[in-house]
Amino acid sequence: MNSLEVTFIVPTLNEKQNIDKILTLILKTIANLKISYEIIFVDDESNDGTIETIDNLIKQYDNIKLI
Repeated sequence: MNSLEVTFIVPTLNEKQNIDKILTLILKTIANLKISYEIIFVDDESNDGTIETIDNLIKQYDNIKLI
């Protein structure tokens, strides 16, 4: 069983347009590292759809969380 090795904490405020770019960059960065990871988005009450975008990603990826 692999233990968690890396946690990415991504603060957001009205970042709907950037969420996919951020996720892509993180995934590209760790693609060949063979590590366990989680990505935690910390949102400060965005009103541009950021939260909904992250919620959709949570449905696709087990290791993404939203605070």
